[in-house]
Amino acid sequence: MERAPLLLACAAVFLDAAGYGIVVPTVPLRASELGLSPLLLGLIFAAYPLVHLVVTLPLGLLCDRWGRKRVLVLGMVMLSASSLSFSLSSSFPQLFLSRGVQGMAAASIWVSSLALLTDLTPSPGRGRTLGWVTASMGVGAIAGPPLGGGMAELGGYPLPFRLWSLLALLLGLASLLVLEEPPRRSPPRSSSLLRSLRSPDALLSCSVALLIWMGFGFLEPFAPPYLSSRLGLTQGEIGGMFGLAALFLAVSRPLFGSLSDRFGRRRVIGWGLLACASSFPLILLVGSVAEVTAVFCLVGLAIGIPLSSALPLITEAVPEAGTASALFLMAYSVGHVVGPLVGGAVLGRWGLAFLLYPYSLLLLVLALLSLRARSGR
Repeated sequence: MERAPLLLACAAVFLDAAGYGIVVPTVPLRASELGLSPLLLGLIFAAYPLVHLVVTLPLGLLCDRWGRKRVLVLGMVMLSASSLSFSLSSSFPQLFLSRGVQGMAAASIWVSSLALLTDLTPSPGRGRTLGWVTASMGVGAIAGPPLGGGMAELGGYPLPFRLWSLLALLLGLASLLVLEEPPRRSPPRSSSLLRSLRSPDALLSCSVALLIWMGFGFLEPFAPPYLSSRLGLTQGEIGGMFGLAALFLAVSRPLFGSLSDRFGRRRVIGWGLLACASSFPLILLVGSVAEVTAVFCLVGLAIGIPLSSALPLITEAVPEAGTASALFLMAYSVGHVVGPLVGGAVLGRWGLAFLLYPYSLLLLVLALLSLRARSGR
């Protein structure tokens, strides 16, 4: 495939992920300046995943009918608008609306970028191509918070959002001028789509996305207090551990995506889930900073293995690429929302071990099902 679509898709996903991260060190301080309560701050942050979850499937259907290029440009315009809105926000409704539009922009960018590259990449090389896109997300997630915090210190709260608004608008313009719409397919028939959604490969792919991100939803809110009380780690040290996990996740995606092109999707998914099932409980056994560092690197690497294969697998199981991408992203969103809720319910009565060991058992069962299945790649 040509390099321009891949570079533009990677740049769009990077801007989206980094824009998400810019909010982390800046908006809480802005909310504090405005005198907003913790509840209102939580609602601001919740607006992104909730809107993302609600609009992803409709945008996937729109992408299949309206075209990849138009939805991608729409996403960049919305990202620009949300960033500009953040820079001007001086009240809770403005911040809430800005975050919600940011979630809609992310859904548009992801659905259209993945569908575009799926159309342009033959199945044997799809794992590597989609791996580069998801790796760009990891790099953006790592870069966003320090970029946002650093620019805000230099030029005040509005600066990082104004810059991101300009970059998103320029990238949207470049996409409009450079990208060519892939050949249109006839609109999907509902009966054909329903058969695709019942396919074992589509179900496996969505199950992997849901379970993996549910596990990460366990770690984000509950691992920091556990490690702080167990080893006395500071906020900065714990943040560094999550940064390392994100780095290894980003590196692993194109690598294992290429391996899934060669050895088969289900095989790589199965072995990756086994690696996840083995690595998550190791957090309960750490006794030093070096051990924590090694475990977080291992967790980041492990979760990238099944995810690198699950995404191309669903694009091969569901013929409509926009719908396939939307289903995968919806499963991811559900996992990310359910993880903290389930984790909070369990930890309210028991310890972290009662959360991670049963979770690892679920991963083990899904791994065995993936390795034993005969259908699919």
